[in-house]
Amino acid sequence: PHDNFYLVASNQNYGIQAEGSWRDAREGTDVLSSPIHTGNVTTLQRAHDLRSAKPILETRLDADDGIHKLYLQYIQYSAMKFLVQDEKRWLYWCSRRHLEWYVSVSKKEGMVNPVQHEKLCITPGITVGYNVGVDQVPQYDHDVLYKEIQAHGGCHLESNREKKNMDCIQLVDDLSFVAVRSRTPTSAGMKDVSLQKEILDTERVKMVWKALDKLFFVSKQQAIETNAYVLEHLPAIAKDNLEGQCTSGHSCKNSSFVILQSLVENGTV
Repeated sequence: PHDNFYLVASNQNYGIQAEGSWRDAREGTDVLSSPIHTGNVTTLQRAHDLRSAKPILETRLDADDGIHKLYLQYIQYSAMKFLVQDEKRWLYWCSRRHLEWYVSVSKKEGMVNPVQHEKLCITPGITVGYNVGVDQVPQYDHDVLYKEIQAHGGCHLESNREKKNMDCIQLVDDLSFVAVRSRTPTSAGMKDVSLQKEILDTERVKMVWKALDKLFFVSKQQAIETNAYVLEHLPAIAKDNLEGQCTSGHSCKNSSFVILQSLVENGTV
């Protein structure tokens, strides 16, 4: 329904920060040579053609997560200041606050839980900006990204090296919650996919559902339908996830195998 939303039939998993980014043309070439089911292809081609002439922003968002409705707009305005006006070579943005949604047998709409970390970047929403002429940026896992960038920096021009390393990463704290994460057996890593009981009191649960609706367009009715679907198809979902383990671009942990195998056999969260 939106010109700048693209559904592309490609199994290539480039990710952000890594070789194969938009700047070096490999990702764009793959996308443009694959079947594109939605989105304005002319705009996409133009973005590909201008990849070396304009700053590039790459944001991580997995298929089972959601992003705040104003997040990308916020990042784009911020990039205009830091990359264009302040002439930083590159910059990271990330958030430490998100909402989690869990599949539940006891709650028809599933369970919710707000999470805030101190100095740890959550994966959905991690964004890296490349200024014109920059092809490579430092790469770190999300759990050490903030710490490593603050320690090593490197985003400033030679003439501005005296500036602080902490200027090379921006914590997005202006938005209450940047992301919603679905903690379900669709997760490749299968980490913390089960919440046995509601952590919050009734009033706070209501506040979280209001935030999901207002900030992420996730209604309680949609959650009810999704929860019912996942529970009904749980063994098949777990089996599909099991088959994808240890394939290119996906997790490969023995603990995931054990949990998924149990779900396939027993069919319970």
